[in-house]
Amino acid sequence: AIDELGAWLSALDASYNKGGKKILTELLDYQGKSWVKSLAHGGYYIHRPHVNILAASTVHWVNTTATEEDRSGGFLPRWLLVCNWGQDHRLSIPDKHGPAEPVKGHIKRLRTLEAVYTLSDEAEDFYHDWDQAFSRVEDERIGAWVNRLAIMALKVALVYAATDEQATAVEVHHLRLAVKLIERCRDDLVRLLRWDLAFTHEERNRNKVIRILETEKVVPHARLLRNSHLSSRELKEVLATLEEQERIISDESATGGKVGKVYRWAC
Repeated sequence: AIDELGAWLSALDASYNKGGKKILTELLDYQGKSWVKSLAHGGYYIHRPHVNILAASTVHWVNTTATEEDRSGGFLPRWLLVCNWGQDHRLSIPDKHGPAEPVKGHIKRLRTLEAVYTLSDEAEDFYHDWDQAFSRVEDERIGAWVNRLAIMALKVALVYAATDEQATAVEVHHLRLAVKLIERCRDDLVRLLRWDLAFTHEERNRNKVIRILETEKVVPHARLLRNSHLSSRELKEVLATLEEQERIISDESATGGKVGKVYRWAC
């Protein structure tokens, strides 16, 4: 477990960890064995690498430390992002009858479990139909995540099946629970990439403008400039991109005897 994901990402970019992200990215794509280069000994194989990392962070920390290469190179899309849009839930006093105890019991059982689970015929049909619909994405920014999220649904369903003491295979009801979680993660990801998570200066500017337009729907140019806290040049560049993508419609409007530009959110 990692206390702060952002600080860890920053450490991975340090000179003494050169190549660390590339190695970790390859390890997260389990291939039976992985070759790791070593300056001192040439390299070595890691057999059956099972990388399991649990971490927490804030959007600000990730924006500060993550890069465009982390997204485009596939490092970040290998993470299952679970977002909390409300206040943290704290279990201040350990309670042997509390909601965490059944979870602890399932985890303890999983640590000792050795079994082979396959998809039942009904589960395989269900997954095929769901995957066909799930993989159709309109937002290109989440494209790198979608295929991996679909695979993650199978892994989550396997966990549900393994914690079901009566199960001998992954059944439809295990998959239904899994895809519910994965679809929530996808929706959270869309929100993150649309409003919060940005890897370049241009993306941060764009997200500021999109947030205002999605909220207000119709915004005069002067108010958009004031509320976005962008320079005239920066706002002009963002609006030109959004118009080219047909995400906004510009129009003329008369207010107080003056004619000015207004922008309508078209999505």
